[in-house]
Amino acid sequence: IIFGTIIGLFSKGITQQQAGVSQQELFTQGRAIMNEVKTTLRYADIDSIKFYSGTAEIPLTADSSDFSGITKMEYTSKIVRDNYNGNSVVDEVDVIVEMQQPSGWTHKQMKVTTIIGTTTKTYVFPEKDANSLFTTTTNFPITPSKLISSIDVDLYKIDLPMQYVISGSMKEEHLRTSVAPLPADTTATDPWVIL
Repeated sequence: IIFGTIIGLFSKGITQQQAGVSQQELFTQGRAIMNEVKTTLRYADIDSIKFYSGTAEIPLTADSSDFSGITKMEYTSKIVRDNYNGNSVVDEVDVIVEMQQPSGWTHKQMKVTTIIGTTTKTYVFPEKDANSLFTTTTNFPITPSKLISSIDVDLYKIDLPMQYVISGSMKEEHLRTSVAPLPADTTATDPWVIL
């Protein structure tokens, strides 16, 4: 019995390494990074949003059909937090979203870095190569969209492709959402803002 348990644990570890994490873990990772991007992008300074291909800034155009050359996005956001003594504090958050290819990986990975003062947090998706569908020809996961022709860009679509093993075969899925940055004078206390 003990020997069988050891073999079972060893084979499960090898299978996970080859197949990546489970559907539940993958969706949890995806939702966490998507919520981080969505929240900070909602309160982003619209003029601070920049897209890059390598180190060259790419002019932002709405409804671009080819975002495969984009490797990085940067923006500054303002998040209001309550310090529980009746005063609210506004934190300026610098956000960098970039594609990276970890050593030994065949696919790419999305990396989100948030900087608040001297505190830096980094999030990655997916955490395992076997779960990634990001390739050199995959569009950047955040793309601008235009809803009203008189406005340059008023919506950003977020698309996180992923794959996982279920019932012995690979399944591909996408987590998708959209977010519109709010006007600069909007705060979380405005009655029509839904957080």
